[in-house]
Amino acid sequence: MRSAKERLMEEALAIITGDRRTDYGPPERNFDRIALLHTAYMRARGLLRNDAVITGVDVCRMQGLVKVGRRIETPNHEDSLRDSLGYALLEIEMVLEKNGSWVDWPAREEQSIDYEAEVLARQQAAE
Repeated sequence: MRSAKERLMEEALAIITGDRRTDYGPPERNFDRIALLHTAYMRARGLLRNDAVITGVDVCRMQGLVKVGRRIETPNHEDSLRDSLGYALLEIEMVLEKNGSWVDWPAREEQSIDYEAEVLARQQAAE
């Protein structure tokens, strides 16, 4: 018999590699798109410097934080636990598997407004 841990991990993997990937595209492209929107919104509100950017990895991590916030209210809610696992797995895919280490791309000290142009160029190349 599978443990709850095994079951939730299998379900999380099925979600992030199945219909969601088909519906929303590769996670890096999807999170990069969301990052551009978040960056524009935060700048327009005066909450983010013009030379600062939110990355796709930041979005993935913040989505995980949304689930942490929900689990504070309902700690044993399986959907939030499963989604937390899914975001952790997507972060592994986006950072560790791509770079071979836990170094974010682009490195924080190298971030610039050019990140937005790079994201747009990657998205156009993928289409």
